[in-house]
Amino acid sequence: MTIWMHHWRELGLMLSLAAGALIISEPAASQPSAAGVWKQVDEHGKVGALVTISEQDGVYVGRLSKLFLDPKDDPNPVCTRCPGDKLNQPILGLTFIEGMKQSGLDYEDGTILDPETGDIYHAKMSLSPDGKDLLVDREDVGAEQSLQRISLDRPGTSSRWEASAHDPRFSPDGKWVAFLSSRSGTYSVFVRRFDGGPAIQLSAAGALGVRWQPDGKAVLFVTSDGRLMRAALRFAGDRAIPEAVSPIPEIETKGLVGLEVARDGRILAARRSADVEATGRVRVGWKNALESKN
Repeated sequence: MTIWMHHWRELGLMLSLAAGALIISEPAASQPSAAGVWKQVDEHGKVGALVTISEQDGVYVGRLSKLFLDPKDDPNPVCTRCPGDKLNQPILGLTFIEGMKQSGLDYEDGTILDPETGDIYHAKMSLSPDGKDLLVDREDVGAEQSLQRISLDRPGTSSRWEASAHDPRFSPDGKWVAFLSSRSGTYSVFVRRFDGGPAIQLSAAGALGVRWQPDGKAVLFVTSDGRLMRAALRFAGDRAIPEAVSPIPEIETKGLVGLEVARDGRILAARRSADVEATGRVRVGWKNALESKN
């Protein structure tokens, strides 16, 4: 394996298990974004490559924009294992992150191509509210899911943040992360301080669609049997203390295909129509139903 391949493999795994650190260009203060120029830095401080992440028609893609090759490496490497029309394309300029769609600070429905193996992985990314840290969830077939932390302003800090976990969501203040974990055998909801500490379980087995309430005082999720739940939290210093977990019956979730919470507290649930599978039905609930319970 050439040194270049070593650099590329780290880069290909940057969205889950990267060995090196990644630095992103400074995001705009008004709207943190994953767009920018990333610098891949190994544990010795050596730059391996630059990757440009950009937005095209509402979709974020990443391409290799510069290589820092050693003298013995092929000066014009091509992707000999890439699938489809990427086969034998030059590595320089190759698009290997595709389909990332932004939803606030989250980037979903994307894929990552590993040119060394030709494998394509589904991936999600969650950017911290201050735009300085990234939690990345890559779905590896046949492998344990885990969350990778990449600190965008400090070289050498790329590391596994949480094992057996996926679908991370930062709290509005960026201090906490809600996520799903299969450590108990089935997916349940947990929260954990982003800067460290134990994971705190909020739900029993079976959950999906984790979202924070806009004030950061509760986490919303859908149970495996289709109930929308609100898990209230009380914070004391660096501790999160779970309080009541209660259903939100005002929102029907049968056939749920998506869940979002707007900044003003409105809950948007997208449901699959019972009579036409290919269509969807949207139901909207309002914040006053939550406020009446506080």
